[in-house]
Parts: sequence; structure tokens; C-alpha cells
Amino acid sequence: MSPLNLQIDRVRDLLNGVHDPIPTLGGKSALLKTLIRIFDHCIYEHDLNIFGDLFLGGNRFHTHYKNYRIDRIGNELDRGLLSFYRAIQDPDQFDYLTRGIGAFSRPRLVTKGDFEDFKKWRRDSSTDAVDAAILTYVVSKYSRAANRQDFCHLKAGEGISISNLKRKLIPLTKIYHDVQFLNEGYDKPFKQLMRRKDALIYLDPPYLTSVDNYTEETEGYEDKYSTADHIIMLDRVVSESCKAKVIISNYFNELYFDYVRRGLLYCYFVGMVHVSSSGTGRKRPEFIFSNYPIPEYVLPHIPHDFRYYF
Repeated sequence: MSPLNLQIDRVRDLLNGVHDPIPTLGGKSALLKTLIRIFDHCIYEHDLNIFGDLFLGGNRFHTHYKNYRIDRIGNELDRGLLSFYRAIQDPDQFDYLTRGIGAFSRPRLVTKGDFEDFKKWRRDSSTDAVDAAILTYVVSKYSRAANRQDFCHLKAGEGISISNLKRKLIPLTKIYHDVQFLNEGYDKPFKQLMRRKDALIYLDPPYLTSVDNYTEETEGYEDKYSTADHIIMLDRVVSESCKAKVIISNYFNELYFDYVRRGLLYCYFVGMVHVSSSGTGRKRPEFIFSNYPIPEYVLPHIPHDFRYYF
């Protein structure tokens, strides 16, 4: 069996046995297997040694994907969220983390007023890192669509099962042990990795969408990421100084596709995802944009309705 097939078998085991660590906005779970297959192909085909997920968010890839030949970096600007992953990683902090979440686990204990305070405190630099991690989990668990912004009375009324939480998090203490977690804007680690030919960089910024040739930012993210920010990021990816392999997730939009038309990026369909903010189960196509060609045999079948994108 080839190294790639062996790795896919390991990935399948991880996907079947490990839960996401924290409720989070976004629909990446439907695309995990496809993206992991693409990552694996890139790592083996180009003999890479390091993988950086620089918009970590829900941390699904370092949770479900472990390629044993590479070093792993996870970067997240949200201090509370990054502190949560570090607390899972550190045995000295893990027990304090679960006990702290347990203090807010009783149904109907946390009120909307508490929730609003927790939102502010979890990102305050004066808040202890593990306390910020605790507040971040509570806010994520008790928010609408896990957006960490809007209080949900129904979820607060259900409370949190600490026994289930421990069963979910304990396996991650080993899975995360070798991940270098960073709490910065994506640009700092990107500038360090972009000159490395042995690096794969995955970027999952807040998405853009185009309607009637007008490109706009999607809503629901605490850290705003403007169209101008996307342009700066894309220009870095396509620059001559970028030697790393880069994959960016996004919806189809005119800004990104302009780089494709100019031959600076490649665009590939990777699947259908739920639009969590719609509340109706609506799905839409999702794409990746890369600075290197990806062979068709590692990509999913393109539905006929979306072939006009290409």
C-alpha cells in the first residue's frame, strides 16, 4: 500500500473517532475528507515538511488531520479561542479548564447579561488565558449558530454536560501535543512560511461573496476582514517571493476569480456546504484557490450546475 493510502486510512480513523473541540461558525465539516485528500497529495507530491493553518477558527484540521511526516502550526487571532486550544494541549491547564466550564454548566444559570459580559472579558488582554478559554467555550456553547455573538436562551437552558465534554476533549490532549499554536494575525506566520519551499499554507479567511458583480463581505465574524485585506493577502500569495504551496478556501467571487483569469491562481470546486446563517438548511458551492495546479483525480466530481464557473 502506498504512503498516501496508508495516511488516508489513518485519517479515516481520526474522522470517525474524534469530535470537534468547540461549536463554531462555518460548514467545513462537510469538506474535511476532500480537503485532507488534497493536503495529503500536496505534501507527498512536493515532499513538504510543515503545514500551517493560519485562520484556525474551529481547528478542525489539526483535530482530524495528522500527517506524521510534517510539523504543524495553528494560528488564530481570537485570544480566547487560541487559549482554549492551548489549555487542552497543556496537562497542567486541562483540569482547570474543565472545572471552570463546569462552574457555568447548570441549565439556565448563565443569563443574557452574563453572556454579554463574558463576550467582552474573554478577549480582554487582562483576563487570565485559561479564564479566557473557559469563557470562550461557554459563549460558543450558548450562542446562536455558535457565532459567539448572539445569546441563545434555548442552549443556555440545556446547560453543558461536563462528562461529555471530557470525553470529547481528552483524546485531543494527545492529538494537539505537537501543534505550535500562535495568537497573531495571519500575516506574521505567513511571512515566515511563504519563503519555504517545503511548506503548505492553508488560509480560511472570512468569505467574500459576489451578487450582480458586486463583491461584499459575509457577516457573522467578530474580526472583520475587508475586501482590501483580501487583496493584500492575495497579492502576497501570488508574489514571486512566495515559494510555499498555498490553498485558500472561499465562495466563488469576482475578486478572487480575477486572479484566476489573469493566470495567477487556480480555482477548484470542493463541495457543497450549509449556509449556517440562513437557518433553512440552504447549501451553496465552496471552492479553493491555489497557487499551484491540483490534479483532477484528487478533486470531487463537479456538479453540472457549477461547470460554468470554470
